[in-house]
Amino acid sequence: MQGLVHYRLGQWNLTMDALKRSQELNTVKKLPQSAEDLTIFAVALHHSGNEALSTFEKVRTAASYNELTFQKLLEEAEQHVNPPKASDNPERWIGKRLMPRVYVSVK
Repeated sequence: MQGLVHYRLGQWNLTMDALKRSQELNTVKKLPQSAEDLTIFAVALHHSGNEALSTFEKVRTAASYNELTFQKLLEEAEQHVNPPKASDNPERWIGKRLMPRVYVSVK
């Protein structure tokens, strides 16, 4: 939650710090990073002058907490970062981002 607040305020370094702490806790609990967290992290990386495309690749295969909210967040993030679309290289993404994500969620 803290990462999202810093993201909305444009505080990119604080966003990354909060999401790194979140990932550390998830690692201890053996939970994957959510698509939402990865998306926010990618935008923060981009605005901090760092490479964000590899993080966007992880976003394409990560589960989300809420798919509708995630899709809105992803559209917003893609306006900031403008990553290549999965459809530009479908053989790389068949079975991943191109497949419907309706029933994907983090448990």
